[in-house]
Amino acid sequence: MAKVFALFIARREDGVPIYSKNLAPDRVNPDLISSLLTALRELVKEISLGGDAGLRLIEAHGFSILIEPGNLIFGALLTDKEDPLLRDCLRITVRTFEEQFKEPLEKGEPDTEVYKAFDEVCDRILSVIALSSYHVPKLGGWAEGDIRIPEELWAVMRHIDGRSTVAELAERAGLSLEEAIERVKRLAERGVVEVDVCEPVEAVARAYEDILNELTGKFTELLGRAVVARLVEDTLRDWGEPWMAHKGEGKLTARELERLAWLHTPKEVANMMNNLLGTLAGKARELLGELATDLNLTARKTLLAKYRSVLEKFEALEGEGSAG
Repeated sequence: MAKVFALFIARREDGVPIYSKNLAPDRVNPDLISSLLTALRELVKEISLGGDAGLRLIEAHGFSILIEPGNLIFGALLTDKEDPLLRDCLRITVRTFEEQFKEPLEKGEPDTEVYKAFDEVCDRILSVIALSSYHVPKLGGWAEGDIRIPEELWAVMRHIDGRSTVAELAERAGLSLEEAIERVKRLAERGVVEVDVCEPVEAVARAYEDILNELTGKFTELLGRAVVARLVEDTLRDWGEPWMAHKGEGKLTARELERLAWLHTPKEVANMMNNLLGTLAGKARELLGELATDLNLTARKTLLAKYRSVLEKFEALEGEGSAG
């Protein structure tokens, strides 16, 4: 598992750095950051002028620099080695930065203090790289090479089945959660284990998608498709989150799940979706009265009946509210 030392964001048009975050000041001193920013500026200018966005990796100063272009910026991660997970992280970071600062970026805002507001989002995205209790390790292609596994790692590795979370592995191996996380990380560093960052959040989001569509189906039987379509549009507008879309006739679909997984934990996703259920029920009450409340309660009971094991597994059950 690769380590991240610093993140840089530069304007694509001229290579001017507008945001940086040093995650390892003990390893990466300010002078090195300054020289890397200067080098990155010149590099980005050359790439932009030449129209070649194909360069994705630079080896410099004993580090690897992953580069990812956006429409208005370039992102760069200073790490110890190239890693597909970090590449995904950087891509999501670039996209999120451009969405958050679309207006100042398009205007060429010279005051870089504007972009300091990205700190909170940056911390959230980068924290996903840290293995969590709800992630599901899977064995990789280790059998193809001569990889020696220390004896203490076998206590965890022998339980990895591609379905169990790190928390479940810890229990089976008789280890604390911290010990299990550390050992799984060490297995990942050896290329023995892979982790799908999106899996827990996607499973939770899809569970709620199913239940929401069952509920809108009930509303459609009572109110008709046209009315429920307007009801869903009004609900999504009031909810204000981008993670669900109306695909027509009152049907909802979860979207941007990869970005959602980098920005939120499964529990946070469950809480947002519970709020969406409550908002939808509140809108329907204006038309159906207490029947809408009864149908909402039935939907929540169905959620638990069908998906309790999924929600528990990915630590998304606690905090389930009754919003609305």
